[in-house]
Amino acid sequence: MHTGSGARLRRAALVDVGDVADVRSCALRGLADVYEDGPDGSRFPRAGVLTIGDTSAGALRLTHRALEAHGDSLGYAIGVWIGRALECAGTELEQQALDDEAEIPVALNQARLATMALTRATAATVDDPMLVPVEAANGLGHLLAVYLIAIAAAT
Repeated sequence: MHTGSGARLRRAALVDVGDVADVRSCALRGLADVYEDGPDGSRFPRAGVLTIGDTSAGALRLTHRALEAHGDSLGYAIGVWIGRALECAGTELEQQALDDEAEIPVALNQARLATMALTRATAATVDDPMLVPVEAANGLGHLLAVYLIAIAAAT
């Protein structure tokens, strides 16, 4: 049951996550500790930010496809899990935008959280197959946050 592409998920997030100004503010804080002045004098090297966006977009596509395949093999629809991923991304970005005391740059923390969620999803494939969509949706949400942070910082 193919329900759409990673690109559709990213487009939906741009509509559902909320105020782009909040995402941009979070993005700038999230990348500030990662990048120094770029060669063009900008605060963030555009090539680095675009690479983060491209990498997270690729990971989104792979994770989305894995969730589709898992749903197909076990016979569940993934729409609710995609909704959960969108909610996760929105919640994470909102919390990060309110947290001025964040010790880890936002994009790096979201990447770390995505890695942990996707590792738990992978580990659950044999022993707890219905934990897979829960953790995959969490991972998608965190990856989506990284993607949104990167595109907001690149614009």
